[in-house]
Amino acid sequence: MRDASFTTADGHALLLEGVKAQGRVVGRMLDMTFEQRFRNPESTNVEVVYTFPLPWHAVLLGLEVELNGEVLIGAVQRKVKAREKYEEAVSEGDSAILVTVNRDRTYTLELGNLMANELCVVRLHYVQVLQPEQGSLRLMLPTTLAPRYGDAVRDGGYEPHAAPEVSATVEYPFDIRLDIQGELVHAQIGSPSHPVSIRSIPAVGMKEPFMTQVQLGSKAWLDRDFVLVFDKLTPNSLGLAAWDRLDPGLGVVMASFTPKLPTRQSLPVTMKVLVDCSGSMNGDSIQAARSALQAVLKSLREGDRFSLSRFGDTVEHRCKALWKVAPPSMAAAQRWAERLEADLGGTEMNNAILSTLVLPGVAKSDVLLITDGEIQAIEAVVESAQQSGHRFFVVGIGSSVAEGLLRRLAAETGGSCEFVTAGEHVEAAIHRLYLRMRSPTVTQARVAWPAHCQIHAASDLPKSVFDGDDITVFARLNAQQAEALTGEVKLLGSVDGVQGEVCLAQITPTFIADESNTLARLAASQRYWQLKSGAEGVPVDFHPELTHLHG
Repeated sequence: MRDASFTTADGHALLLEGVKAQGRVVGRMLDMTFEQRFRNPESTNVEVVYTFPLPWHAVLLGLEVELNGEVLIGAVQRKVKAREKYEEAVSEGDSAILVTVNRDRTYTLELGNLMANELCVVRLHYVQVLQPEQGSLRLMLPTTLAPRYGDAVRDGGYEPHAAPEVSATVEYPFDIRLDIQGELVHAQIGSPSHPVSIRSIPAVGMKEPFMTQVQLGSKAWLDRDFVLVFDKLTPNSLGLAAWDRLDPGLGVVMASFTPKLPTRQSLPVTMKVLVDCSGSMNGDSIQAARSALQAVLKSLREGDRFSLSRFGDTVEHRCKALWKVAPPSMAAAQRWAERLEADLGGTEMNNAILSTLVLPGVAKSDVLLITDGEIQAIEAVVESAQQSGHRFFVVGIGSSVAEGLLRRLAAETGGSCEFVTAGEHVEAAIHRLYLRMRSPTVTQARVAWPAHCQIHAASDLPKSVFDGDDITVFARLNAQQAEALTGEVKLLGSVDGVQGEVCLAQITPTFIADESNTLARLAASQRYWQLKSGAEGVPVDFHPELTHLHG
């Protein structure tokens, strides 16, 4: 079993009494609260360091720590100033909390002066825009930090005192409840990670007369991430608009497009397959990797080209060049897939990628990576992938996948990601990957925002646009009245094989009150991460904005 890291600064474990998660899905917005209860079993005061993950693109809206009835609430400040105030409070014997964002987008909470035998309740509140893909939606709630290969300080960028440690022996109880309202109540809902109880109950004040409630069907532990899958969705674009309550005269529009390409010409695939066979893939994960690879091979057809490689602390290439799809090559590939074992030691992913990229073949090919992604050296891997000019399509395998790394790897190269937990059928995920790989390329994609508004700032589109995959972007707009924010918004682009610019999707946003200013905070978060990821290429004038958004 694997758990989020919660220890004292001296490395002593705290007693985690349990974790409760309660959330609400309205439309495609997830609003989630996690509550963790800890107790200091030591006879002296301690300083606590707690590292925890959030889902990809989730935005932390609030954090509070309750100590014997007294509630401490976090507020955003510049990092240096926040550190200074925290250290000053701790040195004076006061209780204090400090939360920082790590390079891999996990969070580290430091709690100073937790008293002997004192109860500590940590509550995290975050929101996330859910993005369907080709009629399916996967909601992943990370509850664990799995062991990662490499040095957490040197490779992962953690501060020495905050380097996460995990235990393979503890059993921490976990409970969750989700209330689902809006369009997703009509989906086929199930969990490949946990037994769940699903029931319909009346909904008050909503368009739909009922909502769906999801709870655990049996006692559970923090030994795997919670996954909920929504299938048989009807693809449709939607948008929301609201005033930014901190900036008078500025509105925010969120556009969630589901692109529809005018042609679905199916192109041949040229790909270099790279399978993680390191020790962390042992057990259910390597079996899932075999199943995924067999599904990949089964879906190849005449005209496709491929190579096969596996890696751990070394790289083994079954093919020294790209193979054609033919009976002899397919038989050899199937035999190779059936014999895969997690017997190659550590996870030297960067070296494996570099070695695979230089295999001879056509000038342009994709990389299909099958892995759990459990490494510390994230930046080196992403940089190598970006510079290669290859698109990376990734199958994330396991019960505690490093979602952030794998999504970055795909997004920053113009590829895409699919995730498969232990025991889950992989065929649907591989089918969706192939649809993207065989799809015509969309170039010069752009968003036409409401005509009667002036753009103050807008988030960037992803590097690739795929048919049926949701794309969510934000704009902060100068507007005189609310009606201007609800003007038509279009996603436009050029598609290979189609003459001229075409409209891929369009929406008319719905104006909402948004008392909590959630849309503005989501927009600011997306803007911040996009500026940060491209910081070296950001004009000097934008660096103050980057600092301001970070707080």
